[in-house]
Amino acid sequence: MKLSKKILELRKQHGMSQEDLAERLGISRQAISRWESGTVLPDSANVLQLSKLFGVTTDYLLNDDYMYNNEPIKVQTTPERVNLGSHLPFVLSVVFQVMCASYQLIIGLFGGQIRICLYFTIASIIGVSLFQIAYRRNQLGAENSLKYYNRFHTIAVWLNLYFPIRWIMVLLDKAVPHVLSDGLFEIVITVVYVLASILVTRLIKKTGHKR
Repeated sequence: MKLSKKILELRKQHGMSQEDLAERLGISRQAISRWESGTVLPDSANVLQLSKLFGVTTDYLLNDDYMYNNEPIKVQTTPERVNLGSHLPFVLSVVFQVMCASYQLIIGLFGGQIRICLYFTIASIIGVSLFQIAYRRNQLGAENSLKYYNRFHTIAVWLNLYFPIRWIMVLLDKAVPHVLSDGLFEIVITVVYVLASILVTRLIKKTGHKR
């Protein structure tokens, strides 16, 4: 059996979609599709990851004739220890984003200056940039890097996009004749925030899959 077919069958046996397998390996769904079609072969590092993920030997994956009673040879696996160091950049980055969003919320509720909120927005952007550096250096672990990439940016967007959108809408409301009631204006802000957050998170996930 060819490697491409083995990957396809093992993925289905484990109830994974191509997107699920791609996220577990930290690669794009297109790469999984190319593997399963046989147009491209996974490199040695990916073969090793597939072996550990599916619980089979690398010999089984790489040798087309390597079969035992028509079943793949299973390897004994031991529970993986959680490497707290690999999670540290993700945890610290999320905590920082929560702090920035909390300060913006407090300032917004108590009528603070817009300028201060903008400072925290800039701080949030700096935090995202630092996370990007950690991601590119693979400090989060190759297998889970894409998962952490998507989770962090989703959290950062939903936490910190509301107040910039709100201040922009307030400035627009002051620049044009006031045609909306206060209640309707708040609803419009919320709708714009939700739509913008969904759009940005989808774009981020597409960008992450291409990395």
